[in-house]
Amino acid sequence: MPTANITPQKSWIQRHWKWILPVCLALAGIFFPIAYLMHNSEARQLAILRADASPTLAARLGHPLKYGWFSEGEISVNEAAGHAELTFSVSGPKGKGNLYVEAHKRARFWELDSLDFGDGQEADTLDLLREPTSGSAPHN
Repeated sequence: MPTANITPQKSWIQRHWKWILPVCLALAGIFFPIAYLMHNSEARQLAILRADASPTLAARLGHPLKYGWFSEGEISVNEAAGHAELTFSVSGPKGKGNLYVEAHKRARFWELDSLDFGDGQEADTLDLLREPTSGSAPHN
């Protein structure tokens, strides 16, 4: 009885890898520089400094606080002015949640307009700009 030489069919990825790879590299080339710029933005760094100085957030999440690498939102900026709306995760030994940031840049300097913490459990968010910070004067 003759034996048939049956070759297993290649998967869709194996058949199309020659165009999938460049598309993935192109998307990564667009996504990661934007994510890097948002991660290192002055608005995000200012929000982190303020959150680190919050005694209420420290009591709620514990120390040390850890901030998620990725930010969602948008930033528009030029040399003298800009606007940012960002959301990124924050966690500590007692819990986790998100920081919601709105900031503007005027005359080359960033200022926070709002900085709120929400853990997804409670309907209310914690306004981190309306409380005194540890080691600094209250923000107006």
